[in-house]
Amino acid sequence: HTHRAGIRQHGKGFRQAAFQEYSRLSIMLRNLLAWVPVCGAGIANAAQMGAADLPDYEPVQVVIADAPPTTPFIIGERWSMGGNFGARIRYDRSAQDSGNTAEAVTLLPQGQFALLYDDPGYFRFFTSIKAAKDVLVHTSHSQSARDMEMDLDEFYARWQSTPALSVTLGRARMTDSRNWIYGNSENKNDSLQILYRDRRRTLQFSIIGKDVFPRDLMAADVLRESVNLVGVYAQSYMDALRDSAIALVQDDETPGKKADRRYAGLRARGTLLGHFRYWADTIFLRGRASGQNLRANAFDTGLVYTAPVWSEPRVVLSYAHGSGDPEPGDGADGRFHPTGLGDNKHQYGGVSRFKYYGEALDPALSNLHVFTVATGARFSERQSLDLVYHQYILDTSSDALYASGFNQYTTGPSRDVGDSLDVIYGYKDRNAFEIELLASFFRPGSAFAVDLDDNVRLGFREKYNFSPRKH
Repeated sequence: HTHRAGIRQHGKGFRQAAFQEYSRLSIMLRNLLAWVPVCGAGIANAAQMGAADLPDYEPVQVVIADAPPTTPFIIGERWSMGGNFGARIRYDRSAQDSGNTAEAVTLLPQGQFALLYDDPGYFRFFTSIKAAKDVLVHTSHSQSARDMEMDLDEFYARWQSTPALSVTLGRARMTDSRNWIYGNSENKNDSLQILYRDRRRTLQFSIIGKDVFPRDLMAADVLRESVNLVGVYAQSYMDALRDSAIALVQDDETPGKKADRRYAGLRARGTLLGHFRYWADTIFLRGRASGQNLRANAFDTGLVYTAPVWSEPRVVLSYAHGSGDPEPGDGADGRFHPTGLGDNKHQYGGVSRFKYYGEALDPALSNLHVFTVATGARFSERQSLDLVYHQYILDTSSDALYASGFNQYTTGPSRDVGDSLDVIYGYKDRNAFEIELLASFFRPGSAFAVDLDDNVRLGFREKYNFSPRKH
């Protein structure tokens, strides 16, 4: 009888767990279906508008989003310069700790200057300075605009002793697929990079710091005392598979944030059947911070299908998870802490790079499950449209939500954080205009104690790249 009772109890627990998983998947499916008419209408209208321009299908080239200014003006032997000017206007509405909703409309005019010295195959020096000023057009709460900034965006020298070996010193972009671990397209990291790359293998060693050198040339920056040692080995097997092993040691001596973190990860990239692209990233965290031992992990995997027809319509499915801490205060921290060096921005095949965990919420991959379904199209070499849906579920209700775009704590016991929809349109002409339209909506779920208004972010960005007159 005792044995049978144990079996019945075990079966009951299994059914309860299965029901909880079914409930979570049902919430995701229901919320996703609510967005389907919006997504379908957007794709249909965009395809209708562009069909007359490109009647036949031809594969389009990849455009690197957020690339530095080109330098088309020759000013001397091996010296050239360039620049751009633009503006961004953004509307933000977000819930606050008090339960109130804050609104703000911000205008950000911006200019950028770039200078390049290039001795191909031997030496390269590049610097880019960005001037910007926040202008608060409207705000519903006490918020001050930023002063005029003169941002040292990039500043580096690169030596190349052989075609395969290079050394880079300074503030420069780093090759990190999806900017998941150490790549950052906006606030570039200061680093020493030693890179060896041939047809099949890549070997990289880097010493990375965040704001080791001043960033704002018009203000006294607070420099950080954080050193990161990164080693990467990557191997390619034809075009179908490229796998990598990554090790990162982080020694953070910033007052109040001292930590010794050690990351080890594996990643894979490749193609399947010609039209499918996939990625898989996993990383483990060990070390010590705030008097606790760290034992956490995270992974991100996804699949992209691109149809070989005009506009290259694509469908994206992905799932990401960052572990939470089920027992806070037990001396061990199971919550995954991202490195703080990446910015989680990528492009699925369009011309615009965006935050692939959601623009309005902008969560850290910590104590969180993120389910993503996306679609998009590339109407020409210069323009694209992306529609991205996310469902968010806490890993453990005993831990909090960590997100830069949301100032509310979850209270449990529900783990349904909510869902979001992003719509991104981009037009990029590196020799003239660039335009980007963004609409991002986050709908809070039942994990919060009170009913909250949706988070909304609407943005428009325009940029003009200076280039010589064409004859």
